[in-house]
Amino acid sequence: MRDPDSISRKFLKYVFLAALAFATSSGAVAATIEQYQGMMKTDRFAKLRPDQRAALANAMEALYNSEFSVSETITRELISTSPDIAEAWQILGLALANQNRFEEAVSALDESAKLYTINSEPLIIKGDILLELGRAEEARTAYEEALARDPDNWRAPQSLALMAERQGKWQEASRYYESALKIAPADNYELALSHTRLLLVYSTPQEALNVVDPVASQENAPAVVLETAARLNLENGNLERARFLFKRMEIQSPSVASAIGLAAIDQAEGRMGSAEQALKRSVERFPRDTKAYLALGNFLGSTKRYGEALDTYEGGLQIAPNDPELLRGASGAELRLGRTKDAIKRARSLAERPEHTASDLVWLASLLETEEGNRDETRAAYAEAIELQPDNWVALNNLASLVVDDDPAKALGLAQKAADIAPNSKNVQDTLGWAALKAGDTAKAGAIFDELHKADPDNPVLTYRLAMVRLAEGDEVEGRKLLETALAADPDFRYAENARAALNR
Repeated sequence: MRDPDSISRKFLKYVFLAALAFATSSGAVAATIEQYQGMMKTDRFAKLRPDQRAALANAMEALYNSEFSVSETITRELISTSPDIAEAWQILGLALANQNRFEEAVSALDESAKLYTINSEPLIIKGDILLELGRAEEARTAYEEALARDPDNWRAPQSLALMAERQGKWQEASRYYESALKIAPADNYELALSHTRLLLVYSTPQEALNVVDPVASQENAPAVVLETAARLNLENGNLERARFLFKRMEIQSPSVASAIGLAAIDQAEGRMGSAEQALKRSVERFPRDTKAYLALGNFLGSTKRYGEALDTYEGGLQIAPNDPELLRGASGAELRLGRTKDAIKRARSLAERPEHTASDLVWLASLLETEEGNRDETRAAYAEAIELQPDNWVALNNLASLVVDDDPAKALGLAQKAADIAPNSKNVQDTLGWAALKAGDTAKAGAIFDELHKADPDNPVLTYRLAMVRLAEGDEVEGRKLLETALAADPDFRYAENARAALNR
């Protein structure tokens, strides 16, 4: 179960939603009873006595000010004399949830839901509490009941979408997002962005663009929507549309993001000089924004001007010494300049940050592999990367390659996990086949290398791998023939000495 404090903080958002319902004496929340009726979809509130309305307003104000025990006291007093006021039970549920008293909160929200005929908010809040407590099926039931009660409340399908997304059911999540977007206000930008992000991970950029681009056409679309749509248009080759959106961003609020985006369009259209000048201007305009240095450094690196790229990255690092992208960029530039030890030192700085990621460790390990004497540190870095991110197939694959001679069984297990995650990677299939051969599974190795060799018959490494499989199977004639073919293709290929040794046996 999660930390109760982290759970309760989630429900503060409902305080601000519900606070729109009341006009308070402090003036911190200004809204009318009519607005409350529209929001809550009930006529019950309008029928309450003035003293009951005042009690609810006071309870709501206490909730808004994080005085949860005060809010609880007020609502309990009101409920003791008027137990049929749904709003009182709902506010009580919020007050209890924010005091980590989740079971009591659920009970109060159930009472509120019974008293409402249309309003589904108590059920949605109940579902969120149950989901955070790990009671997923009960949460689903609450959300579905909310959706059935009020099909026009977009938060019910949104909650079901988030739940499906958490469970890896992206198609189901997408359907719920679509339903929510149909009934949500047009300016619910976060909902559209959530759906877009989901599709970017699980579907295609075009599908994601289909969701966010119409939203970006709205007059008041915020910068984050404009940028998301612009970048997706750029990725999909819609350069004019991307330019239009980036320029809208620039007019709305000049930023590094819009400057970088417009430079990327220049680069895509082959106007390299214009792109470079735009990126240099962005550094001048936003001298404290590290993204400007990163974009210019990356551009210079892409044109093989590694010294200038390194200088640019280091300019950004003077502002933010631990910026991970700048550290990685500088390390890469040093590697390209032949300064491998400096590159490794920089990569260590990247991987030693408290908030380091699996990718940081993989980068360090890949550099360590380029020099002798780093075997143990390299293995440890890949192992830690896997610990941080068990589905990092690059780390799984590379660690399998490193341990295949010492521990073929372990290598086979690692390589199989990598292959399950990235089945179309030829490098992973190569590692898996070699680990299988070393572990004695010649049938598996043969099936893999037959396919790989068939797809790339001129590759001397794959020819050598298949040769070793044939020799392990006892087919000396075919094995030797393949070894000779590999050496003829490239006498100095990576395993050339091994191939000659096998021929001389």
